[in-house]
Amino acid sequence: METGLWTTQKRIPKRKFPRKKQKRNPKRIPRKTQTKKIEHNFSLQKGITATRAEVREFCEQQAFSVQKDITATRAKVREFREQQATMERRIIEAERQVARAKTSITTYHGPQHPTRSE
Repeated sequence: METGLWTTQKRIPKRKFPRKKQKRNPKRIPRKTQTKKIEHNFSLQKGITATRAEVREFCEQQAFSVQKDITATRAKVREFREQQATMERRIIEAERQVARAKTSITTYHGPQHPTRSE
């Protein structure tokens, strides 16, 4: 016969205060109101009420211009990085030359202190 294991277990008490539901981020603008806001701003700019299609077109144009700016900036960055890389190579090459010169100086086996001829 089984021992009374399950009978001795305590009942888990219910929480006195149930956990609070986490609130949504209040700063977050829902999608619908966001488009409405854009529409509103756009219509204010134009001085007329704009249709959804016009707003979408306007947003796409803006996004496209932003994208163009981003690609231009990326190209600039790439160019700058390439310049820096060439500079680094030049510096390394110069350092190597200096090291080579130093080694050639240290391998000089003539008189250590050449006498001054007056």
